[in-house]
Amino acid sequence: HKLPLQIHNRHAGEDVIKILKEHKHLLQPIPGMFHCFAATKEVLHDALGLGFYIGFDGNITYPGLAPGETVALADLAKATPLDRLVIETDSPFLAPIPNRGHRNEPAYVIITAEYIAKLKGISYETLVEQTDKNVYTMFNKLR
Repeated sequence: HKLPLQIHNRHAGEDVIKILKEHKHLLQPIPGMFHCFAATKEVLHDALGLGFYIGFDGNITYPGLAPGETVALADLAKATPLDRLVIETDSPFLAPIPNRGHRNEPAYVIITAEYIAKLKGISYETLVEQTDKNVYTMFNKLR
């Protein structure tokens, strides 16, 4: 069906990249996205090099490092090109601050988007316009 892959990786980024590289010939031109990205900058670089989009969720608003990670999510988002970035909710989990610890709702994606726009030094409108394009490019069957 040639649908994009959705990769949910927890503490296995190097292994996931190795597998993807070994099977690169099977990947679509737009292979998919890394959902709820949290890994090293090297994994980010490799994922982008393979053509993947990178998704960030409400936990990007949390201070400090994600459990078991060595790079702050904010630094990873800053290093992700705008034309490869996707904003996610991960509802009902990972509600952004100020709702952390409560049930996440899809409407809270606005909080995450505002946070990422500020991180990247761009307007909220610019971020939303580009991430909308990214989603429709990746999920081209939505049109």
